[in-house]
Amino acid sequence: MIDYDPNNALKVIFSLRGSSLVRVKFHILATFLMACLVVLLHEFHVIGVKDSQGNFICPRPCSYYNYTLGGWDESTCTINDPPAAFGCGIEINSKIYALLGTAMSLLLVFRSNLSYNRFWEARAHMGNVALYCRNFARHCVFFVDGDDRETDALRKDLIRQIQLFFHVVRLHVRELDEPEWVSKDRHVKYLADAEEVEDLMYRQRRPLVVLGFITKKLNTLLMSKKINQFTYSNMDDCLTQLVSAFNGLDKIVKTPFPFPYAQLIYVLIVLFCYTAPWMLIQMYEWATPFVSIIVTGALFGINAIGLEVEGPFGKDPNDLPVDKMCDAVTADCNMYLSQMIKRGEHDVFGDAGRVRAVQKLDLKAAPSVYDAKSAATAVCATKSSGGSQHEKVEDEWMNDSAKLL
Repeated sequence: MIDYDPNNALKVIFSLRGSSLVRVKFHILATFLMACLVVLLHEFHVIGVKDSQGNFICPRPCSYYNYTLGGWDESTCTINDPPAAFGCGIEINSKIYALLGTAMSLLLVFRSNLSYNRFWEARAHMGNVALYCRNFARHCVFFVDGDDRETDALRKDLIRQIQLFFHVVRLHVRELDEPEWVSKDRHVKYLADAEEVEDLMYRQRRPLVVLGFITKKLNTLLMSKKINQFTYSNMDDCLTQLVSAFNGLDKIVKTPFPFPYAQLIYVLIVLFCYTAPWMLIQMYEWATPFVSIIVTGALFGINAIGLEVEGPFGKDPNDLPVDKMCDAVTADCNMYLSQMIKRGEHDVFGDAGRVRAVQKLDLKAAPSVYDAKSAATAVCATKSSGGSQHEKVEDEWMNDSAKLL
């Protein structure tokens, strides 16, 4: 996606990177050459010449163009030479183009609105993927109990796999579905182990497969009582929201702009732009080529904008910054890992075990006041050799919170 200064008009006007005019340069050049040909034919009276009765006539085969007279000279013709033929020229009524332009404008507006809505819907779904990946990683770091190697390995695996999910989504929205892309993509190759790569390689809708990996480990944490039911529900809700966001992205990728509309738009634009010089020559004469390129650039350019923004997951300058979003989520997950409080005698996570003992909050004393400072004072952590005390204290806190609500 291009970052630009909207207040710098000159830089915006003359910027070629991301411009729709660059994409339609061949149509602009073709209509310019067509208009130049029409001007030459009109200038040399090959077309557009009328006789005394107002009929379009063609130059006689025996005549030649006299540059001094600025017309065809028939002085060398004899009575036996064939007469001038009719039909070299046609007077096009501009009202036809007015009607054609109205229908074409409605279709272009329809395409632009639909493409613009698809673009921002895609951005919303990608934002939701990033949001719930960050939330899930935060839960893994701060709400999973246990300081043993097995728990640490599960915690890091979950954070690794949630990053893997985002990168597999990136491959899916760019329709890189071939099996070799799983092992070829450097991010997926780095994040996934050999068993996961083999499992993902020939699967359809690979992001859902990665969520399956995560769900298995999440169930392991629940069964081993490393997380309570409330934390499990929150983390599972993050996964549910990721499935919802993936469905929205998949809908955009797999549902193209309706073909009949696309076909009719192309037919009308081509007819309008490539035949317009024959109508414009009657009004603008030698200036017809310049008027033609303005019309072509406007109509083909608007259509090109719709084509570009309706598929916003590629690597074009105006597409969504999917790669940067993936990098940002990876950096945030690593940031959460770095925020894990170091173990020590007076730290939250003691050497005897990663246990958060939550003191009972006196919510009834000040039910309307609950800020970060009071929460930090009320919630503290102490050492414990097991998880039973932690569960008992946390259950009491949950019961008091439910009564207050």
